[in-house]
Parts: sequence; C-alpha cells; structure tokens
Amino acid sequence: MWASSQNISGAGWSGLAEATSLDTMGQMNQAFRNIVNMLHGVRDG
Repeated sequence: MWASSQNISGAGWSGLAEATSLDTMGQMNQAFRNIVNMLHGVRDG
C-alpha cells in the first residue's frame, strides 16, 4: 500500500515538473490532492 502510493506520488511530481499546459497542471494537482487525502485517511485509520 505505502510503496505503491509513494510510487504514484513520485510519478505525479515528475509529471507536474514537466507539465506545460494549465489543463495538465490542474489534472496533476487534482490527482496529487486525491493521493494526499487517501494517505491521510490511511494514517488516521
């Protein structure tokens, strides 16, 4: 769970750094927030 989540997060950050369009930036931000919320849920649980 943690390993896969961290891999997704890492891939998201590299994609975010390479993104050039606002649409892509928005999608990456939304995906990253979803991941962060998921991790917080796991941590709180």
